[in-house]
Amino acid sequence: MRLFSRRFEQPLHDLFNEHAQNLLGGAELLSQILGQPLRDRARALPRLHDHAARSLELTHRISNRLADSLITPFEAGALHDLAMTVSDAVNAMERTAELASAQGAGTVPDVLLEVAGAIERSSEIIVEALWKLQKVKELENYYVEIRRQRRHADRLTLRATLELYEKGGAAADLMRARDLIESMERIAAHLDQTGRLADLLRVKAP
Repeated sequence: MRLFSRRFEQPLHDLFNEHAQNLLGGAELLSQILGQPLRDRARALPRLHDHAARSLELTHRISNRLADSLITPFEAGALHDLAMTVSDAVNAMERTAELASAQGAGTVPDVLLEVAGAIERSSEIIVEALWKLQKVKELENYYVEIRRQRRHADRLTLRATLELYEKGGAAADLMRARDLIESMERIAAHLDQTGRLADLLRVKAP
């Protein structure tokens, strides 16, 4: 199935590829920030802000191209949602890094660094999947892989939550740590939704 008309195929395809690469770059940078000492996190934040700004710009450009493209309303809507969800994931990465920097937390627990690794892997899968948008019938296995990473991230964040409550401490500290866990859960949820949308395009393809 040819998802994009010849007139618009290459520009849209390139924009989605760039969008996915920007997502992966944000995921890699988030892992680096979480693994850094507290004093170094703030210095790295502007780079992640750049990824978020770039994501917003690419989403807007994709929306404009879709408005002029010769594809069905369903395909345009699904592709628009796909672009928006990728942008939501990058924004959630930015927020997570800001939380880790602003809370004054020391070393981020190893279990959350493992979650960041699962987020990176999901982002890599999304890069691979968005390369296939011109041949959506080939997307059959991508959501299965993204879903596996989501389940892995869910198990890790549950473990992080249980460890947090077992450790105890001041209520304010518990709430700050819980906010960070929930922020990482949102990233994983956005990436999972990206996989769902790609799979929906495959299922709906004639």
